[in-house]
Parts: sequence; C-alpha cells; structure tokens
Amino acid sequence: MSRIEKFGRRRPLDRAASAREESRAESGAPGAGLPPRQSRHPSLRPKLSRLLLRALLFLFIVLSGCLFIWGRSLFVDHSEPAGAAIGKGIGAAP
Repeated sequence: MSRIEKFGRRRPLDRAASAREESRAESGAPGAGLPPRQSRHPSLRPKLSRLLLRALLFLFIVLSGCLFIWGRSLFVDHSEPAGAAIGKGIGAAP
C-alpha cells in the first residue's frame, strides 16, 4: 500500500485532475504501463566516469614512459652511438 493510499493527499486535487486520474486508472491508458524514466533516459555519469578513468590511465602510461626515457638519457655517455645504451643498466661498468 502506498503512502497516498494509506494517508491520502496533502492537498486535494482539483476536480478535473481527479477525473482524469480516475478515467486513466479505469481505462488502462498507455501512460499507466510506461517504464521508469531512468531506464528510458539513462544518465551520462557512468559513461563520463569511464571515459575519465581511461584518459587518466592513458596519461599515466604516457607520462611514465616519457619519464623512463628521460631518465635513461641522463645516464647515456654522449660519446657513444645512440643505440649503445640500450643494453646497459644503470650503474653498469663502462
């Protein structure tokens, strides 16, 4: 039992609105069986939060890669060829 059925309305409806409600309830109008608004018009919030998380993950991966490459370049001996530092570890003997 709903609150309205149990306690009634706070302010009485005008006669035209109450007549419409009664006729709609009796005739089984198409408005009575409509799905809830949330299922018909879903929110954009989950889509936007998923997009934000993916963008943040992408930025984190790109930033980590750039910092790794920049850090490796600090330990490269500039007299060596460009590909020579690939096999070296940090702190390895020359």
